[in-house]
Order: sequence, then C-alpha cells, then structure tokens
Amino acid sequence: MKSETLPHRSIPPGGAPLLGRADAVLADLAAGALVGVERRVLVHWLATELRGPIAKRLLDVAARFRDAGPPRDDDDAWTLLALRARVSLEREASSLDDVELLERLDAIDAALAPAGGALLTLDQGDYDDAVAGAALDREAWWGWRARIDALLPESELDLALKELRLTMR
Repeated sequence: MKSETLPHRSIPPGGAPLLGRADAVLADLAAGALVGVERRVLVHWLATELRGPIAKRLLDVAARFRDAGPPRDDDDAWTLLALRARVSLEREASSLDDVELLERLDAIDAALAPAGGALLTLDQGDYDDAVAGAALDREAWWGWRARIDALLPESELDLALKELRLTMR
C-alpha cells in the first residue's frame, strides 16, 4: 500500500533539513509505505547520509562526550537519528537481501566504531524506542550501549548516566 504523500519524497527535497528528511524516510520504512525501486533508492540514500553528514555529527557528539565537553542542543537528535537509521538499515538489508547494502553497512560500522559512547547520552526511553525489537550487534557501535547495559544493573547505569549528564551541562 502506497502513501499518498510519497511522490514528493521519492528524492528527498534539498531544501528541507536533513533531520526532517531522514526522519520522514525512517517513518515511511517503518510503516511499510515504501516499495520496489523507491524503497531501494531511499534505503541507499539513507545509508549514504549515515556514512556522510550523519556520521560526522555523531562522531562530534561522541568526541564531546568522551572529552566531557558541553553538549549541543541538537546532540540527542543526531545521535538518535544515527541509531534509528542504523537499526532500520539492518532490517532493510536483511529484508531486501541486498549484499551491496550489507557491505556498505560494514564500512559504516568501521567508520563509526569510535561513536558508541554517544549512545550513552540518550535518555533510556528514547534509546529503548529506537532499538525496540532489533537484534543489536554488540560488537558494533550501534550495539555498544546494549553491551554496557548487559554488564551493569539498570539502576546503576541510569544513576551514573544522570550524574554524568549533570556534570556535562
């Protein structure tokens, strides 16, 4: 079933902010509103953005977190977008049986290996929503928080993260 709003999104509009464009594509993918060639094109567009401008912003967030620098107002939005995009792309690669996309995702994961710590900046509820039902790769950046969650009791991790966020602001 095709959404009536899809034709204007076939190629994301250049004037709209990247956060909004990527969010719209993720929403359409989650709703199953993209099919055929349009789905493949937008999945590969999302992978390109994740490797490019989204990666740059996520690495910046991770560096600020690592260095205990003050966060920017949009850090959570970029971190959440990167995580949601990566989780969605994993599902799409499996569903589409797309070997090229799987290879691109391996390269993206290698480039974003230092960014796993940025996931600790997300509120637990946002993180849980982003990864709901996903099989996370705990060895990759996008599964890093799941690996930490498995090592520490939730109450201890939550308390430590709250204290860290207070010191960073």
